[in-house]
Amino acid sequence: MQSYSHRGCREDFMRLGILTVSDRCFKNCAEDRSGNNIRRVVSERLPATVVANKIVPDSLSAIKSVLEQWCDEKRLDLILTIGGTGFAPTDVTPEATKIVVEREAPGLAVAMMRASLDSTPMAMLSRAVCGIRGRSLVVNLPGSMKGSQECLETIVPALPHAVDLLRDAISEVTATHHAMQGHPSTSMQGHQHHMMPSMQMQPHNMRVAHQNSGAPVGAISMHNVPPVSNSMNHAQARMGGGGHPQQQHYAVWDSLSSTESIPQMDTPEESDNENNDRLPLVNSQNVSSYNQQRIMQTHQSNTTQSHSIVSQYDDGAGGGAMNSSSGSASTRKGAGGVGGGGTGSGYPPVAYRPRHSVYPIVPVDQALSTILDNCSALPSENVKYKDALGRILACDVYASDPLPPFPASIKDGYAVRSCDGVGVREVIGDSTAGTMTSAEVVPGSVVRISTGAPLPPGADAVVQVEDTELIEASDDYTRARAGSLRVLLAPSGYKEFRVRILSQSKPGQDIRPVGLDIQKGEKILSKSTRLGPSELGLLAAVGVTQVKVYRHPTVGVMSTGNELVDPGDRLAPHQVRDCNRTTLLSQLKDYALNPVDLGIIPDCASNLVRKLKEAVHECDIIITTGGVSMGEKDMLKTVLDTELGANIHFGRVFMKPGKPTTFATVDVEGSRKLIFALPGNPVSALVTCNLFVVPAIRKMQGYFRPQQTVLKVRVTQDIKLDPRPEFFRVSLAWPNGGCSCNQSPKQHRTKWTHGGDFAESLDDRGDCRSQGNGSVAGTSECMCGNGGGFPLATGTGSQISSRLLSMVSSNALLMLPPASEGKQLVFTNELVDALVIGRI
Repeated sequence: MQSYSHRGCREDFMRLGILTVSDRCFKNCAEDRSGNNIRRVVSERLPATVVANKIVPDSLSAIKSVLEQWCDEKRLDLILTIGGTGFAPTDVTPEATKIVVEREAPGLAVAMMRASLDSTPMAMLSRAVCGIRGRSLVVNLPGSMKGSQECLETIVPALPHAVDLLRDAISEVTATHHAMQGHPSTSMQGHQHHMMPSMQMQPHNMRVAHQNSGAPVGAISMHNVPPVSNSMNHAQARMGGGGHPQQQHYAVWDSLSSTESIPQMDTPEESDNENNDRLPLVNSQNVSSYNQQRIMQTHQSNTTQSHSIVSQYDDGAGGGAMNSSSGSASTRKGAGGVGGGGTGSGYPPVAYRPRHSVYPIVPVDQALSTILDNCSALPSENVKYKDALGRILACDVYASDPLPPFPASIKDGYAVRSCDGVGVREVIGDSTAGTMTSAEVVPGSVVRISTGAPLPPGADAVVQVEDTELIEASDDYTRARAGSLRVLLAPSGYKEFRVRILSQSKPGQDIRPVGLDIQKGEKILSKSTRLGPSELGLLAAVGVTQVKVYRHPTVGVMSTGNELVDPGDRLAPHQVRDCNRTTLLSQLKDYALNPVDLGIIPDCASNLVRKLKEAVHECDIIITTGGVSMGEKDMLKTVLDTELGANIHFGRVFMKPGKPTTFATVDVEGSRKLIFALPGNPVSALVTCNLFVVPAIRKMQGYFRPQQTVLKVRVTQDIKLDPRPEFFRVSLAWPNGGCSCNQSPKQHRTKWTHGGDFAESLDDRGDCRSQGNGSVAGTSECMCGNGGGFPLATGTGSQISSRLLSMVSSNALLMLPPASEGKQLVFTNELVDALVIGRI
């Protein structure tokens, strides 16, 4: 099997989306095995990064909507749909694709059909469509795991060139044409690009590999390939110097390229430290020389198995070297900044590590969209209603009984027959809440009744006690009214004999009929409702004691770094106390979670691999802090990629703080696990947790809208904008009784409207000097020229990402735009968006 390293240095790797179309997978009734398998094939066979992944039902509108969004908004290079291409009534993927694409690409569909017919005659029942929308290529694959893989592998050789054509990448297209015609171009010397595997060229800073018939599937054989010299042309390099034309060779991108271009939105520093000083670039000749030595050493190793990264770092402190005789390097590259200082054949020494991250930088909204596309609500579970506070309903809830279950009095008074009218009536009994009287109201009689008590038989109205007068009572009651101390202190037991009804009643007066509040069988709570105190009270009122709610995700938190110790430990001169775990664990408890403390993991690859493998079996979400920047010991991305086989969706985000934030997923026993590798700086970790982890948790908890609240706020100071979008820590408040004009009470001017007139206050807001007629009433409107009703946002001091004090009083993050030529400052009293992260 040919293989590409999808973690190479190139920015122009294909941006790919995988759309699974399946009712059963969408409802979590089946595992998306075909989708998982296609992601594996893509990682091994294509120079591509999967940046979007989604499961939709067999719905034409749902398929069409996602395809249009991925083509027009995300502008993906390649979109692979899986399923819905057969003859079943629900198979509508081809119809949705035809609506979306502007130009069909029948050659790809024909190639897949021909290859599939070699395997089974049933392939003729496939209706797959391929086509182009804008600069995006859409390919329909069948739903079966075997069929989808065979079809994709058939067209893999043409896909990189197809994408180059759509991108109008002239140099890449020209190079491919030269290779196909056997004419190496002198302009291609040292030029890196991806081509079809069978046409791959070999510049001096790439490693040559070939598929050896005796090697395992997916393994890379590195032996019997002579070193590539500058005098060797690309065709010779591709053919291994002409030695073995019968063996198919292909290239694997080397992560040592020092010529990687930086994305346009990127900024010079790669770490999250605003004061980071970059090392000078290594001389390109030195890098080239080192690469040449690497190639020669690799060829001399005469081995076909890739060596685990753990060997390189497994010295207990993240350092150590990998012996070149023990095996060739792993061909799957992780993050830029593969550290450890190893000097063996697997990874470069620290001086020659990449000077720029190999991960393209993505905007915040794209990062969040990618995260939400890769998570869904967890399966439901039944819990007792008393234990359901803060949970999200997984189904609608219906009332099993009406409320009230009987006709009930709204007031204290007398149950009467409305047709009897006014006059003197005999009191024949009483009805109180929690009791049922046997007395029946007949003409000329009434029953004394309390609020909430059942209406006695024969009565059809209630007259409030204020509309009656006592005519006759027992002797004890009369003397009590006269003020007899003896009777007032005696046990109660007074009896009314007769009362006068003073007002005419109507049928149903002051009575709550059966089911007035809630009818039997009525839906009282909808799916996706968060269960708060009122909702739990409602469940209790209708007798629902068991509810189906979405399961809470299990979230684990670990810190990484040799310098970290627990808060209670004594510090050595080179150590700091770990505050990130305490901060993040506490924040997660705010979301009704019981997070798992995974402890501190030193910068040792074997320990990191072991703990991560344990965590993905125990947790739905794993949060790590540290080890994701460009430092010598920052190996987390490499471990995720090489050892866990995780799909790293993005490794950098265009934001401040939190640029090195990394998001990855790994499928374990049919369940997708989310891994958030956050920066080690305390503020960066907390900010990125709020921005990315919390929405993922809320979606998995079942929230219909997982994003947090965003408010318009007014800033109280001038703020200099950063080249990156910045999340500025602030404290929100509503001073001056609700106006946000930032004026003292004595300076405040407010207009109150009352019936078209107005009054104006020039001093304290409570002391209005009326300029209209009558008293001041109605609504208030600020006249200070700054508007009203918006909270004030006050900065929390220095915003450096290591300063946790800036988060202490913060309950919101200003969402500041990046600086531009026309906008360098946010001015005092200007309105900006703020993400609410705490109680206001």
